Order: sequence, then structure tokens, then C-alpha cells
Amino acid sequence: MPNVPEELWEAIVTAGKAQTEHLYSDKSWPIDGGIILCQKPANPDKSRNKDLLLTGHEDGTVRFWNASDVALTPLYKYNSSILFTGEHLDVLEQPPEDDEDEWPPFKKVGIFDPYSDDPRLAVKKVLLCPLSSTLVVAGTAGHIITATISSEPTNKEIKAIIMNIVNDRDGFVWKGHDHLPPRTTNISFAVGFQPQSLLQLYPPAAVTALALHSEWGLLATGTAHGLAVFDYTRSKAVSVKCTLNPNGM
Repeated sequence: MPNVPEELWEAIVTAGKAQTEHLYSDKSWPIDGGIILCQKPANPDKSRNKDLLLTGHEDGTVRFWNASDVALTPLYKYNSSILFTGEHLDVLEQPPEDDEDEWPPFKKVGIFDPYSDDPRLAVKKVLLCPLSSTLVVAGTAGHIITATISSEPTNKEIKAIIMNIVNDRDGFVWKGHDHLPPRTTNISFAVGFQPQSLLQLYPPAAVTALALHSEWGLLATGTAHGLAVFDYTRSKAVSVKCTLNPNGM
């Protein structure tokens, strides 16, 4: 995404710094010497284009990258899995193991387990409206999250709105995976993108199309079974259209 507005860019950078402030040391680099071949200007040009790259991942995260320079630089990470219950949340909430008998005393870092990730969390479509600072994340299990950026942390409950795309098709039986169960308690959200609404499509098939009209507050989404139009500002269903062939069911 080219030419990101300055206000949105600074908000994303600030949120990213809040995520990593406890990960890196403030001490100066201990190695000195050598010759700097390319010295960056002390006062970079503020008018320079700010290009942003968004990538969706299998664990439900969306990563924001600075694509203005030659190399990509990570800016911020949005995690959609916090809205749902499941094994991924149980792993996150497990206390770290303290094994005093282990030698050398290696410190375990991270929670990576290639066999514990829920494939339903995978991100299929991502949209970012730079004018309204609205992020839309659509996943494999038919869920669509709309989020807006905030400079203050908050604590709230997000209720899922269900839209049945095939409710007018008698005899339809969904044989795929189940939807992701949403959390029914208040959730603490840090500075950055915070969810505004959660839409759950049925059947919970992967989202294949996504469009946003921020001025009207409407979201259009499609799966292999049809399409739905959703008012994300009021969390209200607008319309559904099933595209299945009744003769083929």
C-alpha cells in the first residue's frame, strides 16, 4: 500500500514499538569501528512516500512491514486469535516451566509448536482502509474481523454476528470444519488495532473475496457458497445471496 497517511503511519509505528519495548536492550552496541559506506541523513525527508506491506499468516496474525526502503522492516503485528477459544489460547496461557535441574540453564523462548496451531486461524484476506484506519481480516473458518487503530488500551467483549448464506437451501449439509468458538468474556486489547466487530459466516468456509466501503460502513464478503453484505459500524446483517446450484446439492 503506497502513500500511507502520516497519522496512520505514526500510529502503527507507535503500536509496534509498544509491542517490542521489553524485547530489546537500550544499551549501546558494544562493537565499534569500521567505515560507514552509506550514511543516512540526520533529518530524513518527511515528504518521502511511506509504503506499507501487509501479510497474513497461518497462526491468525497480520504483520505490517515498512516497504519504503530496499529491505522490508517489521513495524507491527496484529493477532486475531485472541478473539477465539481453543488449543492455541491454552498454549498462550500456560505458565513457563521452571526446571532448576536442567544444565546448562537454557532459557526457553517462544511457544512455537508446529503441531498445536489451529488451521482454522489462517488468514485468507486482508484489507486496510488508509482513510478510516480500518483493518479487515478474513480467515479460513468463515470469520471476518474489522478493527480500528487506537492509542489507548481497552477491555471489552466482542460478540459474533452470524450470517447464514445457505439458509434458503433445503437439504444442504456442511461436511467441513467447524467455526472458531468466540470468547464470551471481556478481552484486554493493547495499543494498536482493536476489533470493532466480528462476523461469522455459515457454512464456516474459507473467505475468498473481500471488499470494504468505509464511507457507508459496509463490508462485502464471499465464500464458495455465496456472498454477504454486513454493516460493520452497527454490527448488523444487511443481505446474503447463495450461489449454490439447487440441482447440484
